[in-house]
Amino acid sequence: MSCGGCSNCNLLKDPSKDVGSVVVADLNPPLGKPGGPCQVVDRILKRVVDERLQKGLVNEVQQGEDLSNAEASKVYPIEAEPGVGPIHRIVITSHGQYRMDLRGITVDDVQAALASFVKQLAFWKALKSRAYDTFAGQLERQENVEWVDPRSKLKIVFVQVSPGTVRLITTFWRGQQASPPPRGTCISPRKTSMSTELVLRVAARFQRHILADGPWLPDLLGSKAHLVDEVLVAAKRIAAKDTWKKGDIKSICGGVLYFAVKKTSGSALADKLWNLLDSSGGLDAGREVEALGQSVVSHLDHGPVAKVQAAAIGISLLQRSKQPTKAQRANAILSAALKGEVDAIGDPGEKSKSKSAKQDFLEAVREQLPLARVVWGQLKNISKAAAVAWTVLEESNARESATTVEKILSPAVLSGPDTDSDDVREHARQVAEKLHWGIVEGCAFAVALMEVAGQPTYGRKLFSALLKEVEQYLGPGTLL
Repeated sequence: MSCGGCSNCNLLKDPSKDVGSVVVADLNPPLGKPGGPCQVVDRILKRVVDERLQKGLVNEVQQGEDLSNAEASKVYPIEAEPGVGPIHRIVITSHGQYRMDLRGITVDDVQAALASFVKQLAFWKALKSRAYDTFAGQLERQENVEWVDPRSKLKIVFVQVSPGTVRLITTFWRGQQASPPPRGTCISPRKTSMSTELVLRVAARFQRHILADGPWLPDLLGSKAHLVDEVLVAAKRIAAKDTWKKGDIKSICGGVLYFAVKKTSGSALADKLWNLLDSSGGLDAGREVEALGQSVVSHLDHGPVAKVQAAAIGISLLQRSKQPTKAQRANAILSAALKGEVDAIGDPGEKSKSKSAKQDFLEAVREQLPLARVVWGQLKNISKAAAVAWTVLEESNARESATTVEKILSPAVLSGPDTDSDDVREHARQVAEKLHWGIVEGCAFAVALMEVAGQPTYGRKLFSALLKEVEQYLGPGTLL
C-alpha cells in the first residue's frame, strides 16, 4: 500500500484541529477506579438531575442490564485525555467511559495500550511489514482499529478522527466476562450538587499532581517477610470452607490488611483503605479474618515499626492474591500516611547507607543466580531473556525499573523474536510469582540473568542503574 505517498500516514501530525465539543476529563473518582456496576450507579446519582430518569438508569445497572448509547450520554459527556507519542489527544465517547467504569479500566490502561500500538506500528514500518500497511490504511481511511495490548491483554477499539487525535469507541479485557450485577443494591451516597462536584474534580486534578507513590513498603519487610507466606496459607484455608465462595481469597487478603492497619495505626487510616478494599468483594469477612489480622499484629515488632510492617504484609498479600493495582494504590496511601515511621526506621548517613546498599544488592544478585540459570536454560535466547527481565518488573508494578531495564537491553532484542509472546509473558509471570513480586528481587534477577546469559557488559550497566533505584530499600533502612 502506498498510503498516497505520505511518509507518516500512520498517525497524522497536526494536533491543532478540534473534535466536536469535549472537556478535559477530571472525574472523581477517575474512570475505572475502582470500577464496577456500583461506580456507574454513583456516576448516575451525581450527574443525572431528573429523578425519574435517575431511578430508571440505576435500576437498569443494578439488574445487570446494559445502558444504551443514548442513556450513557446522559451520564458521561464526551471527554478528552492526553495521548501518547504522536497521539496527542484521546477523545473518549460516552459509551467508552461507561465501559471503562463498568470494567475497571483506567485512563492509564488505555494510554499504555495505545503506546504499545504506536511502538509496534513503528517496528512494523521499519521492517516494511504488510501489517503496517494494514493498520496505516485503517488510520488513513478513518476506519475502526482494533488492538490488543500484548502485555495487559486490554483490547481497545479506536478511530483516528483528525491529526494527532483518536476517538476511543470501546475497550475491554480480553477473555473477561461481563461484570455481574451488584449483590443487592449499591450503597447510594448522598447526591452532591454540580457545584460541589466541580470542586471535587478540581481537587482530584490537584491531587494527581502532588500524590507520590512513595517507597514500596513490602521491600522493607526484612526478616518478617516469611509472615506473608504463613498468612496466605491461613487465608487459603479460610477461603476453602463451604461458607466462602471461590475467589474470595482476594477479599480475605484485603480484610487482613484492613484489620492489621486498624490494629496498629487506628481506624482513621484503615478507613482510608475501605473503598479500595471493599471493592474486592466486601469486608464482611467475619471474625475469622479479623482474628487473622490480629494474629499478624501479634508477630510484629513493637512501636512505630509495627505500623510499617503491618502495612507491608497487607500490601504483599494483595500482590500475592493477584490484585497488583490495589496493592500499588494501597502502597501510595499507606506510604504517605506512614512517612514519619518509615523515615524514623533509621539512616546513619548516606555514605554508609550507600556502601551497605551496594553490598546488599550484590548479595541479592547472587541469591537470584540459581533461578536465573534455570530460566536461561529454558530460553537460551538473549532477546527473550532481555524481554523476560523487564517484564518481571512490570509484573511487579516496578514500572520505572522496568523502563530502565528495557532501555539498557533494547539493543539485545532489535533482531530477536517476538518479545511480547505468550512464552515470554508466562516465564515472567512465573518468575515474578517466585520472587513474591518484590522490586529488589526483580531488579537483582535482571542483573543475574544477564550474567548467566554471558552478557557481563549488560549486567554491569543494569547493576549500576538499578542500584540507584533500589538503594532506598537496602542497607540500614530496612526492617531487619
